[in-house]
Amino acid sequence: MTRRTLQNAAFQTVAWGALASDPHPERFKWLLDLERIRAGGPERGNTRTWRMGILIELGRFVDEDYIRAYAEQVCELEPKPTTREAVELLRICRGSLRAQQREGA
Repeated sequence: MTRRTLQNAAFQTVAWGALASDPHPERFKWLLDLERIRAGGPERGNTRTWRMGILIELGRFVDEDYIRAYAEQVCELEPKPTTREAVELLRICRGSLRAQQREGA
């Protein structure tokens, strides 16, 4: 495994934990469908149970409150973004957040 693979797995785990431990994880169902995962995964022809690329990018926020806030925003978008669109949006948000934190420091 490459270093990037391990980093991505860690970021995905951080995001997964933040969303799964929320009191109302169903609001993130489009990103992480815990009910379907517990039931054994997607049935043939249905949508995915989790969106790995978006979860990886959310995990880069590290802070659980930020992860949940941005995950909720992504889930509320209509029409639903592609993974590429969602990742691009989250990277812009993370860059803005870092700039705000630097200015406040």
